[in-house]
Amino acid sequence: MKIESNLGTTLLSIRNSFVNELPIVTEKALRMAANDGLVLIQDRVQQRGESLSGRMQTKSNKRFGSYSKQWGGFRNKKGYQTSFIDWTVDGDLWRSWQVLYSDSKIAEIGFMDDKQADIARYLEDYFGKTIGFTKDEENTVIETFNSEIEVNFVKKIS
Repeated sequence: MKIESNLGTTLLSIRNSFVNELPIVTEKALRMAANDGLVLIQDRVQQRGESLSGRMQTKSNKRFGSYSKQWGGFRNKKGYQTSFIDWTVDGDLWRSWQVLYSDSKIAEIGFMDDKQADIARYLEDYFGKTIGFTKDEENTVIETFNSEIEVNFVKKIS
């Protein structure tokens, strides 16, 4: 199994180099792994405010919580939290974060909407690499894939 990122923040690919004789089993396993990948990345950003290198912070000298004074003030007036950067304002970014494609050899996750992909690129330029897997997240995705293969392979040969 190989996990690679290409096209900036638009696409993450999880590639299967496992068994070609079981296309239905591997397609399901890759889709399950991709769904776990979606959740892991979104949770890290939305619930903990972390990029791949740690906690995200504004570069502004004047702050309101973790945000710049102006953006933090805007968020506060709207009733949004300001204690960490979460990439969430109206929810469109994370609604667009989906499994884009899946078959027996590859599952791709990314943003379905080009506008949201552009916003994610902008945010990554500012806060650092975020759309990708930490080592722990990668291990979880691989574990999901392997578990799904194991369960379904046993079913297939039984």
